[in-house]
Amino acid sequence: MQQNSRRWLWLILIGALALRLLFVLVIDPSPNFSGGDTSWLLKSGRGLLDGTIPEPPQTGPIYLIYAGFIQLIFSSASIQILRILNALMGTALCGFIYLIAARFFNPRVAFLSALLIAFNPIFIIEAGNVLTESPFLFLLFGTFALYALSIPSDSPSLLAERGQGGEANLIFIGILFGLTTLTRAVTLLLPLILIAHLIYLYRRRAFRFVLGLVIAYTLTLSTWTIYNLVRWNHFVIGAEGIAANVYIGTTPGWCGPECVDNSAGITGQGDNQQKYMQGAFATIMADPVGYVRRRLTNVTEALLQPYNTVYYPGASIKSIAAEWWSGGHSLSGLARVTQTESFWPKLALYLFHYLALLFGLIGMLIGWRKVWPRLPIYGTIAYFVALHMVLTAIPRYLFPIEPLLLMFAASALVSIRALATNQHRTEAERPGRDEAQQPA
Repeated sequence: MQQNSRRWLWLILIGALALRLLFVLVIDPSPNFSGGDTSWLLKSGRGLLDGTIPEPPQTGPIYLIYAGFIQLIFSSASIQILRILNALMGTALCGFIYLIAARFFNPRVAFLSALLIAFNPIFIIEAGNVLTESPFLFLLFGTFALYALSIPSDSPSLLAERGQGGEANLIFIGILFGLTTLTRAVTLLLPLILIAHLIYLYRRRAFRFVLGLVIAYTLTLSTWTIYNLVRWNHFVIGAEGIAANVYIGTTPGWCGPECVDNSAGITGQGDNQQKYMQGAFATIMADPVGYVRRRLTNVTEALLQPYNTVYYPGASIKSIAAEWWSGGHSLSGLARVTQTESFWPKLALYLFHYLALLFGLIGMLIGWRKVWPRLPIYGTIAYFVALHMVLTAIPRYLFPIEPLLLMFAASALVSIRALATNQHRTEAERPGRDEAQQPA
């Protein structure tokens, strides 16, 4: 990598870290987490470490152990420490995306991708959330970045000197993927994307690379399986929340944990996972067309809604915009809409999210001939969307594809700019009408 390029990348990373740390330091340092996922994660993390957790947790252990250790070490300051660590991981995410984009696209796309994440309010706000997303994205895209550095480069890039001879990293990649899945079990089958890509790259020689990845991944996952069998005599692979999510995906919508359990016939006794699956199967068979319609609507709504808008108080932009339109959509009404609480910060989230959606789709269409060379990127987006056609979908669950959509958006913007520049150069070099009509 050239010295000037390194300098610009470091400036992007420093800016990303500064914005995230500033956000963490200005928000409430001691929020009330009564109820909700954050409260459960913190309590379960402490319980898993000190042995007081009464039953096997439905999620994987990595975030619980991580949050539990932070609480043991820092006590009352643990929330802010977790947020500061989120800021560091969010900054690293920008670097990971740069490495991935430089390998699968080019340096210009890589810089723009990192920039779009570094100064993106959706990702800045994420530093303040005490949830699994920041460590999950850190592990997931750290794994992909190592993979990008470990495979041969088929196009000139800043990684040309690093893109050869890294096949030995596949074992470590399998371990990292295992840790990622033990953070959020949604990636349980995602290594299949890398396996397909390895076969595409190496053909028959891929066997030993695939074998190393699969063995390392399986052994990493087995640690949690063995622990559950020894401690609770309970068999689990990754986590157990998948069955509940499948069932919720068959219902009209989320109505709270007790409501969902009651509708599935959950009483706290017996094999609850089986009851969830039986309830889901019965609902699907009773109205398969309605189920498909419900899943399409749920996934579409989750894709169109930016993540982290709930951080800001006030009515949603969608609801106030709908009211303005139905009320005659006058200019005076539009002015009142812009004066509603948190309108402008929420609008910024929508602008960044729809830039990712619209230009990301354009970028995917422009580069569709390179689906196989870029399979880890195309495949991961398709994997998350397809998986949530079965599991329930909310913006938070689809958030992991946002960095990849922004990568494709950066590719589209760079391509559009190059096309416009070439068009302008062609017109400038074209002879004028008078000059063209002169005799030779």
